[in-house]
Amino acid sequence: MSSRDLPGSDLPRPDIPGSDKPGSDVNIRRAGEGDIAALSRLCAAHAAFEGAGFDAACFERGIGPALSAPMPRLWVYLAEDQGTVVGYVALSREFSTWRAQDYLHMDCLFIEEGQRGSRLGQRLFAAAQAEARDQGLETMEWQTPDWNAPAIAFYQALGAKAQNKLRFSIG
Repeated sequence: MSSRDLPGSDLPRPDIPGSDKPGSDVNIRRAGEGDIAALSRLCAAHAAFEGAGFDAACFERGIGPALSAPMPRLWVYLAEDQGTVVGYVALSREFSTWRAQDYLHMDCLFIEEGQRGSRLGQRLFAAAQAEARDQGLETMEWQTPDWNAPAIAFYQALGAKAQNKLRFSIG
């Protein structure tokens, strides 16, 4: 699959202000070091939503360098509604041994509960796709919990195909 054929590539570019939610003033933008507190708040909410732990001190130590390194390992786009950060997508570049090429890994896509259904997820996903295209990458990969039916339906509606794998971690 080429980058121009990524699922949902017909979605609007993320730099278009506004959303389909009436009265909304939404902006999608790249996160910087000044966004660490807002991003920490969203990551903690995301971890709670998934029933996972979140170490705010560890996050705050490591996120700044990851975002601002000369060759960043992490790209984060934020959704702001009237100046308040209400969602994010976090991305990193990875290598697939089987395909022998880099791909963009979407580590997280999260929208605050009150903002879900406002097309912010589509706009953040479009930002991820634009980042993949800008980096010359043909593929994006991600995972979502198997119990998160709304997320699964969202990704399937974009044309994404599920892979039958489990994700493990240690340490």
